Amino acid sequence: MSTPDIGGSRDAENALTIALAEYTALNDLQKALRDQSAARFNFFLAIVTAAAAVSGGLASGGKLSEAAKGTLGTVGFLILVLGLSTFLRQVEFSQRGNRYAAATDTLRTYLARSCAPVAPYLIMPVIGDVGVIGTTYRRRTGVLRDAMSLPGTVGIINSALLALGAGFVTGIWLDYTIWPPAAAFAAFALSMVLHIGHLRRAFRRSRTEVAALLAARGLDADPN
Repeated sequence: MSTPDIGGSRDAENALTIALAEYTALNDLQKALRDQSAARFNFFLAIVTAAAAVSGGLASGGKLSEAAKGTLGTVGFLILVLGLSTFLRQVEFSQRGNRYAAATDTLRTYLARSCAPVAPYLIMPVIGDVGVIGTTYRRRTGVLRDAMSLPGTVGIINSALLALGAGFVTGIWLDYTIWPPAAAFAAFALSMVLHIGHLRRAFRRSRTEVAALLAARGLDADPN
């Protein structure tokens, strides 16, 4: 759908003012969201680092006492709970950021369609673009990219902690045989599959919702 004609210079000025104000507000929201996401990630990383230092200190004495094992188990459980909460929160932040990006692209498209001479100079995506900084720029493709994102990194840390716990518990039950490393590997692989699977489903759902909204408003069509 092409941009509606706006009658009168006064209406055109008001429309441009509203669009620019919304664009500025979206930029502020995106910055605040990035700051919240980074702060939550840094907090989680600091807690994990501190817990690793405490655990290393308890384990450095050689054979662990029953009290030390209980302490390690409690700390590990609390860290896993915090890790799961942080992961889900990071996924939510990323979904919200994806929607903000779609809203920004839509307003940029309005500006490009309202003033054709400026359109070639808008390098960031507008609706209908293709290529590296066009449509594919907003699509998350590939497991590696998901794993390198903030929620993906939290998922890796969670999986590593779960693997460590599985190996530790298996080692207590079965002494030091082949089973502890096998249990650790299986726990890590399963945890990563679950984390990345949830992340990818969340982004597919977000993209579907954005695409449905654009289609409902007729914004996905080429105005030419």
